[in-house]
Amino acid sequence: MIVEVIVISSIINIFLVAQIGAVCALFSYFLDYTFWPGSIFKGYLPLLGRILLPKSECDEVRMLSKELRSQAYVDRAENYMLFKLLGGCVFCFNVWITFISFYFLPFEWYYIFVYTTLSHFVLRKIVD
Repeated sequence: MIVEVIVISSIINIFLVAQIGAVCALFSYFLDYTFWPGSIFKGYLPLLGRILLPKSECDEVRMLSKELRSQAYVDRAENYMLFKLLGGCVFCFNVWITFISFYFLPFEWYYIFVYTTLSHFVLRKIVD
């Protein structure tokens, strides 16, 4: 009887964590959308690229026309891991969002595997 209650409780927790992980994937996609050109935070990725690039590369980008600079900063910064983690790659950014948001959930630590995996899976299905 007690084992059955524990099993049912675990299944319900896994189901709840999976649903919250899907919502987290939607939130990650929404944040990524706000970084796209034409969106509200369109200047975030070029600014991040400008901060992370070495001075020599920034000087090369400044020689380009104003219309090409924003995308040039993003294109050159894509090779840097920190750029990806801070928003340049939606999947890398999703991992950080899941880790931070799981901290505020009332579940045991081992549910983070279900949470992160399902969030990444749903995000892959949305983007592809």
